Amino acid sequence: MKLNEFKCPKCGSTLKVESISTLFCMYCGAKLYIDDDASKLDRTLQVVTSAMNKANEEVKEARLEKERIELEKIKENNKEKISEKNIL
Repeated sequence: MKLNEFKCPKCGSTLKVESISTLFCMYCGAKLYIDDDASKLDRTLQVVTSAMNKANEEVKEARLEKERIELEKIKENNKEKISEKNIL
């Protein structure tokens, strides 16, 4: 298997492979995108995965908020019951 070393077109330093579709120059900060079908698919998968992760986090936060509200209602009901017992 042959390994190729890629050079930055801006500064000539060796590029670091970040993913199937991106190369990064650690010297000047240039980021290069490989434009082929596999790379386009990789970028699409990264976008979709990121969107799914964000949606999952939002669902998790919504569930936690719902549970918090339900617990607050239970606490209020318990306080009312204790209050009623003290009155009697």
